[in-house]
Amino acid sequence: MNRIFRAYLIVALVLAVLGATSALAQGPSYVVTNNDLLNETSSANFYKYDAGALQGSPLNPLPTEGSGLGGGYFALPRVSIDPNTKCVFIADADTDDITAIQYPNVVGRFTANKNYNSQTWGMGVVSGGGYLYASYSWSNQIEVFKITNTVQHPCTLTDTGNGILTGGLNLQPVDGMTLRGNVLGAAYGDGSVGTYKVGDGTISLVSEVFANCYSEQWGFSTPTQVYITKNGKWMIADDAYGANGGNLWDVFALDGATLGTDILTYLSTGDDAVIAGSNTFVVSPDETVLYAAGTYSGEFTGKFMALSTDNFDMATGAITGTSCKGAHVPGFYTLWQWPGNTVVAENVGKGGAVYQALAGFTVSSNSYIAVNEADTNGCLTYKFMTENPDSKTALSIQSYPGSPNQ
Repeated sequence: MNRIFRAYLIVALVLAVLGATSALAQGPSYVVTNNDLLNETSSANFYKYDAGALQGSPLNPLPTEGSGLGGGYFALPRVSIDPNTKCVFIADADTDDITAIQYPNVVGRFTANKNYNSQTWGMGVVSGGGYLYASYSWSNQIEVFKITNTVQHPCTLTDTGNGILTGGLNLQPVDGMTLRGNVLGAAYGDGSVGTYKVGDGTISLVSEVFANCYSEQWGFSTPTQVYITKNGKWMIADDAYGANGGNLWDVFALDGATLGTDILTYLSTGDDAVIAGSNTFVVSPDETVLYAAGTYSGEFTGKFMALSTDNFDMATGAITGTSCKGAHVPGFYTLWQWPGNTVVAENVGKGGAVYQALAGFTVSSNSYIAVNEADTNGCLTYKFMTENPDSKTALSIQSYPGSPNQ
């Protein structure tokens, strides 16, 4: 009898664990965007999405007390969620400061020790390893801040004074940034990319090279966003401004923090090619699929944005197109004006969901979040948009409490 009781107890515990796991898999997803208002108080905007019903709703905005530019480089990450502390950092380029949030509270607002300026193309922020790295576009500076998170000093930033002057090979500001371990990758506005060694509050330049797309073959083009794979073997750049109107991928081999030559340039073609514009991209959590977002031009202008799907081979660095039709997000130049960063969130739909921040069509128009469902093959289907009356200029987006790729 005692053995039977123990058997029932074991079964009950197993069912309880399975139930908890299932509830976790179907639990809510959260994303956070900035609200890059010019001459007004900006805000951080949190959204909650129900995984089962694929329904979303904006939560109460959190004012940053700073102000943004209402634009700039669209691939710049203006929102960073520190993977260790889960502190949320929002960059405001007009006031050149960074707001810290320990959700649901704003806990601080921080500036660099020197008067660095971001009022040309914006300020980008990435964090990890106990530090935050902020790029200032006018000053061409990446500054290093130490992150402290205690009861007395939650989500506090302290400027280490160990920043570095940047500028790429032709002295242009940082367009996109990414951080993987002790390597920071950057794309510049001159068609080049670079890598930096970071750690212990310091930063030093390791290498800079031009992308292959910066050539007569493709015309002038600019890597807008960068991503370093989890194994540290590759750095991928999405090249937005190809003369032939397609989505150009640059893949650089990494030897430690040293960049090799751009080994591959891939041009997406067909109905779902991402046309030159304010392109951004995101890599799926398993690093097999790349989703790129861009606005259509030519006969499609003013209709929609497409998110294309391309396959990535971790062993070779090769990128190949898929037979997927892209997700077509409606409302371009009627509801919204510019697509911001893209983020993948897990546990939504069949194979995850890709969220896109969409800035309002005018300074008085509301921002939107586009939700696109991915199937088990990574192919996307547009599902719906969430309108936020408290946000006008959503340019950056992250999953909260942290990205699956961190």
